[in-house]
Amino acid sequence: MVPLVAISAVLAVAVIALLVLVLVRPAPSSAAATPTPTPTTTAPGASPTPGTSGEPASPVDQAQQHQQYRTYVSTVVQSGTAVVAGVLGITGCRDGKPQCLMHINDASQQVSNMQDALQANPAPPCLSEADAQLQDSLTFQMKGLNTAHDALVSQNRLQLMQGLMLTAAGLYRGGQAIVAGRGADCP
Repeated sequence: MVPLVAISAVLAVAVIALLVLVLVRPAPSSAAATPTPTPTTTAPGASPTPGTSGEPASPVDQAQQHQQYRTYVSTVVQSGTAVVAGVLGITGCRDGKPQCLMHINDASQQVSNMQDALQANPAPPCLSEADAQLQDSLTFQMKGLNTAHDALVSQNRLQLMQGLMLTAAGLYRGGQAIVAGRGADCP
């Protein structure tokens, strides 16, 4: 089991290094990423939604969207840090099966907490793509951690490796969500 833990630790460190690299690189130029607006039409009798039909959003709408953005980003940073700490805690699996199960349960709880926090604080429209990728990330991580937990209980090394790889895939997907969020055109 020690080689699998070492592999998982290396994967976790590699993914964390990737996340740090993505976070510190400069954001892409918004001039190249700005799409050409396409005119939209509104069905007869329907009222247009402010900010979506070429009509500028009111200052109140802009303030609400900005507040939603700040709340969402704060939730992602706080919960995401807890998830990363929980997943890195899996390196404590060297201390034996009971400790490993405890660390996996803790990581699973952090992922579940983040899913709940994001449900309570939805992403603003400008971060919908990044949020979808983040939700994928959390789903992969939860599936991976549950698989690893079951593998430890049943002493199935192949299943344990599958769980660790799913967890690593979730962390990678989280990195993709960060890139998408940094490239988003938010207020």
